[in-house]
Amino acid sequence: MIVTHEGLLGLDPTLLKGWNTATDEVPEGGMLSGVFKAGNGWRTMADLYRLVPVNVGGSWYLVVPRDDVELPTIGEVISDAAEALVAFHKAALCKTRAVYVDIADWQKAKGTKKKVRWYSCWSPTGLAEHATSVTFAGAGMLNSLMYHVARQAHPGSTPFEVMNISEREPRTARPTVLIYYYTRHLGATTWWGIDEGSRCLVAISKHLEAIGFDGYWSGNDVIRPYFRHRFDGVECQPKMAGTNTLRHHTRCAYFYSNKAQTGDDAILEALGLAKDDIRRAREDEDIVQFVFRGALRNGHFSDTYEIHLYSDDQAERLKDYLVASGISDDVRLVAVEAAGIMDVERPESKTVSQTVKIDPLTFKQREERRKAKDRERMQINRDRKRAAKVASGTARGPGRPPKSAVPVEVIATDYLEIRAQETQPAEGQLFTDFHLQTLTAPPASHHAQRSKHTAPPSEPSST
Repeated sequence: MIVTHEGLLGLDPTLLKGWNTATDEVPEGGMLSGVFKAGNGWRTMADLYRLVPVNVGGSWYLVVPRDDVELPTIGEVISDAAEALVAFHKAALCKTRAVYVDIADWQKAKGTKKKVRWYSCWSPTGLAEHATSVTFAGAGMLNSLMYHVARQAHPGSTPFEVMNISEREPRTARPTVLIYYYTRHLGATTWWGIDEGSRCLVAISKHLEAIGFDGYWSGNDVIRPYFRHRFDGVECQPKMAGTNTLRHHTRCAYFYSNKAQTGDDAILEALGLAKDDIRRAREDEDIVQFVFRGALRNGHFSDTYEIHLYSDDQAERLKDYLVASGISDDVRLVAVEAAGIMDVERPESKTVSQTVKIDPLTFKQREERRKAKDRERMQINRDRKRAAKVASGTARGPGRPPKSAVPVEVIATDYLEIRAQETQPAEGQLFTDFHLQTLTAPPASHHAQRSKHTAPPSEPSST
């Protein structure tokens, strides 16, 4: 059976009991966040959703659809809700996701200035709890936000093991890789949308025209019109993971930005991440995926491969990746002075995002602190206790308890694999293209069906 990423994220994991599952690349939409103004619509929000605290004195509240009202359908949400609220409603109404907001009462959202931050995380915990095996194939898995979510939910309860599968089919040749860059300032869609930023794009496109660029290329929507009809290259979509149709190309150009935005503040705070973590999971991963659509993907390719990027920082990070991954030990950075924009400086941004409180504690310290807070929660009323279990994934629905969660293994930079112990081994039962192995003693599960996502980090103790 084949499903899309969106279908996987909305799939009830209990339906996959006994199945071996494999997913190509990190699912899009696993990590959602944003900011909205409810305004006069706060009453509608209060009618649809309860807000349940998940930590004593915490700043995040679980959004729970009410069971005593008729909830809107996804179609009604898309048709009627304000654009900024569509993603929130879709996540809140999904039975396999948990959604958190930073207000304790919807009435606090009224008014035209109050902004409500929210986030929703999806992790493979639910699949690991029910499926026989769960495998994710993707070079950027260990830098993905999904991986951060799985590690943050219960540090150590879902172990990851690295196995380098490139040893099975090692590269037989090492190409020479030339990475051209045009500026020493950071690119951004807001910058490219103003006069000086767009001038930089025109200068790059003229240079590509002058050198007769004939490879495949792409970038953000705002930049692509500046490059069309100037050269014979093949325009592509910026998200190019998985395709093999471009493997004959030895040149590519990618002018792209996908850094942390204001709407990501909730993710940064909840997961204790830095903005560079967001950039690695998005921008850097998209760059790697794009440049690997060409001849560089062929293990026997030994000629010169040409890559054009916007800035020197992108070029440096890509070089580090190619060398560390063993793709080539001959990676050269080439500054394109001829384009005339190398020394252009961007003005400092006047937009200041909301201050994000980053939790400096290590995973071990967080785990110890979480255990202490768990002991405190034993004294809290039943409703809060239940909400904490739902938020942390320890609540159990009606019926038989689920089997132990599957331990997780990262079997390569290209594969993340979750493996399970067979409770009733049968000859020929366990087989897959991903070479699964049966483990001897998977750890006991601490997760459950309703929320397979990370809970907000515990608040520091006042003592």
